[in-house]
Amino acid sequence: LIRKPKGCGEQNMYYAAFNLYSMVYLEQLGRLEPATRTKGVGYLKRALVQQLEFRKEDGSFATFRKRPASVWLTAFVAKTFCQAAPYLGDQLLDEQIVVTAIAWLQGRQKLDQPKPSDNGHFQEEHPVLHEKAMGGAKGRVPLTAYILTVLNQCRPYLEQIFTSSAPEVMASLNETIEQAETFVLANYQEVGDRSQAYRQALVAYALSYSESSEAAALKEKLVQALTSSASHDSKLNQKSWKDSADWPVETAAYALLALITAGPPNGPKAYQQQQVDLLGHPMSIANWLNAQQMKGAFDNTQDTIVALDALSKFYLLNKVNQEFEQEEQVVMAGGGRSRNRKRNGLQTDVLFDEQLKRSLSFNHSNADLLQTLPVDSETQEISFKTTGNGLP
Repeated sequence: LIRKPKGCGEQNMYYAAFNLYSMVYLEQLGRLEPATRTKGVGYLKRALVQQLEFRKEDGSFATFRKRPASVWLTAFVAKTFCQAAPYLGDQLLDEQIVVTAIAWLQGRQKLDQPKPSDNGHFQEEHPVLHEKAMGGAKGRVPLTAYILTVLNQCRPYLEQIFTSSAPEVMASLNETIEQAETFVLANYQEVGDRSQAYRQALVAYALSYSESSEAAALKEKLVQALTSSASHDSKLNQKSWKDSADWPVETAAYALLALITAGPPNGPKAYQQQQVDLLGHPMSIANWLNAQQMKGAFDNTQDTIVALDALSKFYLLNKVNQEFEQEEQVVMAGGGRSRNRKRNGLQTDVLFDEQLKRSLSFNHSNADLLQTLPVDSETQEISFKTTGNGLP
């Protein structure tokens, strides 16, 4: 997925997002090599430069230079580059690219509507060309929920810039977020049958950033609804919504994000395990998502972006909780000092007809290596006994 960006304003951003979320994913796994990071950052820089070719004077973005700007694409650009800021740095990323994109989105929020409950929503004025890449964020509620997550995800980046220098900018942003949240709370039931699970998961995630008691109550209600519609394979410990949504990978990813996100991005509750988890341990959703990967990617563009984002945050959560890590004492040479080192590791005993044939060890250094052993024709049964800890 770490590949050279190319193509129109949509395609270029898909490559940018692939590079970004692949690096974040590998970084959370502790497997982002320096050479890979250098290549990924170089491609992010290339994507940024190329995307400016599709930027309008008002800060919005379009698929082609002469095509009108897209609300969803402009939000996608803002989300990707504000989250890419730690990799690009101030010298590469002009803050005005994100700032003007967010400001343009704020100007597209529907206010002063004839029906008060319609205030605060976003509507796509010029749809993107590659609808699969957009995913399921179609219609007033899904698009508004999606942009609500974008605004919350970019808020920490904007706070670094404007909290002291221009507090009115943050006040305006917070008002936009509040109006979008109010719309979602009032209209969340505006859903169709086949996409209901997707929208429930997306709205639940969008409300995860809120500190409002009303938002928390609706989120819990949506999680309960997702519980009743989920398919659970107890043998594989996998949970999904593959039979009840048009976008099963996105649905599972947003459900996972909703479970592990609580409170504002910089708040003390962000990305911490919730006390009550109505869907069971998030590992079951992560297991299903991992099983959907095909050479590192998923079914379509937005699936890949959202799933990598969800899995990265899930691994970060487990790293913080140290739930799947074991401690090992390492004696430092020349002085007897010691320190703690955390390590994931598995050992599998392979038995042929109940007789131990070989013991295989798995850790970060050999996780990508294929280990094989021959089986003679007389062997009737092969069994495996695995001990240790780790993440799939």
